[in-house]
Amino acid sequence: MDIEVTLPKISDNAEKGQISEILVSEGDHVDKEQAVIVVESDKAAVEVPVEEEGTVKSIKVKQDQEIGAGDLIMILENDSSNADEKEDNDASEDKNSSKDDKEIEAKTEEPKDDKEDSSTKEEKKQPAQAKEEEPKREPKEDTNTDDKSVKSPDHDSPAVAPLAKKLARQLGISLYEIDPNEQGRITHDAVIEHARALISNSNNQGGSSSKITLPDFTKWGNIEEKPLSSIRNTIAQKTLLSWQEIPQVTQFDNADITVLNSFLKDENENSEQKVTLTAVLTKVMQVALKEFPKFNASLDLDNRKVIYKDYYNISIAVATDNGLLMPVIKKVDSKSVRQLAEELNTLADKARNKKLAPQAMEGGNIALSNQGGIGGSAFTPIVFPPHVAIIGVSRASTQPVYSEESKGWEPKQILPLSMSYDHRLIDGAEAAAFLKRIVELLEKPMKIIM
Repeated sequence: MDIEVTLPKISDNAEKGQISEILVSEGDHVDKEQAVIVVESDKAAVEVPVEEEGTVKSIKVKQDQEIGAGDLIMILENDSSNADEKEDNDASEDKNSSKDDKEIEAKTEEPKDDKEDSSTKEEKKQPAQAKEEEPKREPKEDTNTDDKSVKSPDHDSPAVAPLAKKLARQLGISLYEIDPNEQGRITHDAVIEHARALISNSNNQGGSSSKITLPDFTKWGNIEEKPLSSIRNTIAQKTLLSWQEIPQVTQFDNADITVLNSFLKDENENSEQKVTLTAVLTKVMQVALKEFPKFNASLDLDNRKVIYKDYYNISIAVATDNGLLMPVIKKVDSKSVRQLAEELNTLADKARNKKLAPQAMEGGNIALSNQGGIGGSAFTPIVFPPHVAIIGVSRASTQPVYSEESKGWEPKQILPLSMSYDHRLIDGAEAAAFLKRIVELLEKPMKIIM
């Protein structure tokens, strides 16, 4: 018996995806719950398992193909049902033989004369011929020019306000596309709102296209073209949207983490679960967010509102082979630093092994990007809406710092921090104070860690 394997719904917000990997070949035996393909949605790469075991009879998809929920992926042959089918076929063979004998006898009988009378054929042809000969009726042209509401594309009637009519003509908008108000009148404000909607839709639909014209690179040598993955395409679109829509400013500061590093070294020496700097930073950010609630908010310009959140979810940037993913640590205020370290490690492994569910990247209020393990002295991270800020961490280095107590220079471990923020909601003084508070908490972290 053949089993059709189809793509389930990837997540509540994603019904389509791009096949990044096919894990089996035709003729392979697959077990129940075994993954057969990897599908990339706009948020994550997800392995798709089969619900029943069997042998891969045929694969209906290809690498880099885009598929949607319900599309056929492959056909399995149910191995366990083959023997049962054979027994059923043998049992029914005797019954079929007697039936076949009767059919053979019926075929040997004299066929009935089914020739039709020629006059009957003529009668059948006549309706069709009559239909063909029936003259076609041409629609009469409407010569009535008095009904301006029908003829004019600008609703040239008393139901349209004069200013609305003038604005619509200037913008090239057909008033037929605008719904009148309760009084049956199209107002000036209605034309403006319709124009805004058209611009918004145009930006959303045209966001995937680029205004940059590329040259013919083959003039200078060989090239290789590879399709853009769904995740990378989403990153590109969100980055462009962030850069176009959010006026971003970056604040810089340095934290002395000499005491913190010494404590972490002693704390992790005899512990299986290591407490990482990222885990400490996550907790520090949550404490600072309680004191500066605007950084835990989102801006709703359409409704002229600021949405303050009474929960603390922090997105953590994770570099993977498929691009940058941002799993979310939820309810940070209810977790210890050691619990955060364990959860961060689990989420990072899932992200790098394409096992991160799309829901795991939803609900973040602010982001943290730690590039200290890679290198670099500073960078300016990009704010991804609905966040209003993101903290960047670069590599710590030993630097001489003058001590007022010893009246001399001392070697200190200095951690460079950068924070980009949405200047529409956050002012520079607020940003400087928030980042300064994070520095203070990193330099005296014992209350947070313990």
